[in-house]
Amino acid sequence: MKHKFRNTLIAITAGSLFLAACGLDEESKPIPTDSKGCLFEYKDDQFGKLKDSFEPGSDTITINTTKERLVLIPTSNRFYMVNRDRTLSDPGAPSFIGANDKNHVPVETELQVRFVFNRNNICEWFAQHGKRNSNNGDLLFNAPGQDGTPCGNQNRCWAKWLNENMGISLQRTVPSVISNYNWQRLKENWDVNANDSGDITGESGGSTWAKIEQNIGKIFTDDMNSQLGSQFFCGTNYDPTKPDVCPQMQIQIIRISPADPALSNAASETASAQADADQAKLRAQIEQDKLKAEQVNQAVQLEAKRNQAEKAALDAQIKNAQEIDLCKQLAAINVNCAEYLAAKNGVGSGGTSINVNGGKP
Repeated sequence: MKHKFRNTLIAITAGSLFLAACGLDEESKPIPTDSKGCLFEYKDDQFGKLKDSFEPGSDTITINTTKERLVLIPTSNRFYMVNRDRTLSDPGAPSFIGANDKNHVPVETELQVRFVFNRNNICEWFAQHGKRNSNNGDLLFNAPGQDGTPCGNQNRCWAKWLNENMGISLQRTVPSVISNYNWQRLKENWDVNANDSGDITGESGGSTWAKIEQNIGKIFTDDMNSQLGSQFFCGTNYDPTKPDVCPQMQIQIIRISPADPALSNAASETASAQADADQAKLRAQIEQDKLKAEQVNQAVQLEAKRNQAEKAALDAQIKNAQEIDLCKQLAAINVNCAEYLAAKNGVGSGGTSINVNGGKP
């Protein structure tokens, strides 16, 4: 019986060696155009050292499935959404990031992180941080699960890695930026040069949110780099043709509002009342401007009539002076001035004309 068992074992071992020799434990793997391939040693369900890496779209490679694992990590744009709308938020992500404004009023920020993997050290990220969340090398990048069941209730995956790392980092970094502004400015996204009532007192300096997004993006990127030990993630403006340039991750604010709904509602009512008051003020200003324009028009018309009357009086004075001077000249040549003027104006005495040369009819 012993010899039979031994012979069977020898046969199985020999068969395994034969299959291995025939290459039946090898498998061809393509490298997609949107992923980088990382080839690791693999033994006893444990990842070993990195053996090789392959750029997106590389030729199909052959791996030994008993000794190696090929991990595919996406090089396309990635997003991490923090949102009250759980159909938009990443599975398990916070609904908002809580903070206090500069007057210690609690506010809640909903936002999105936009990023890509740094291709320079993408395989090192998996070796140092990603493999503990993988299932035999698969982090379920494209199957994150639902909000209540990240990764489909599996213990580890990419969605949980994001929550444990980016989610925590956002909670560390966002409040330090939010605390520089009052909640009204944060909620309404006023211009950075506006006063505390929202009125711009100088030239426009851009929106408050744009400045906040830039500042959070920087300190969030710095915090992630510090926690992970290297810059494994870049902004979506990363250029693979310039792999040594890794821009900071980008932040997009979705909404900022006071934690107390009553405060937000009161602000809305105040804003509505202010809008009504501004509209009434505008209407009054328009009526006042119309009245002023009418007064100016009347004044112009009166001035025109006054100028016309003064001109008529001046013309009469000039005519009278001219006639007096003419009469003096006529008297010098013995001509009756009154008769001359009457004849000139068509009202001569008895139709008799005056001879200005002789002074006689």
